[in-house]
Amino acid sequence: MWHLCFVRRQPVNLLSAVHGVNSRAEVQKFTVTGPSTGTTISFLGASTTIVSGDTAGAVATKIEANITAIKAANSTTIDTITASGADLTVTYLASAGDVTTNAAPVSAVNGIAFSAATETTKGVTTTSETQTVAVTGTSTTA
Repeated sequence: MWHLCFVRRQPVNLLSAVHGVNSRAEVQKFTVTGPSTGTTISFLGASTTIVSGDTAGAVATKIEANITAIKAANSTTIDTITASGADLTVTYLASAGDVTTNAAPVSAVNGIAFSAATETTKGVTTTSETQTVAVTGTSTTA
């Protein structure tokens, strides 16, 4: 069997390869305690309307529903917020990298307090790698 190989000769042939970006979004978990005694609560820089007597779970659900206002206050970092009972899970944008953990609990305001954040997934942003190889010489066929 014959194989025919054609190589176009140029002074220098350059080959480039880009290694993929492997970023991982940070995830932090907060716990809400209550019940509420007021009509608003601030979480991550945005106010959420609550009702006096709301349980911690009800407040967490209202914060989750207020994602648009929270994202507006944190436009370069927050991706999603989900509530499960009284727990809030905040997922940051992968581009935010390793986000500073909110280490201090927030004392009760209007009856609602927040635990210190627990980092459940550490955010990582990696820089892609580019390699360029110069190919020189003459090709031969066998």
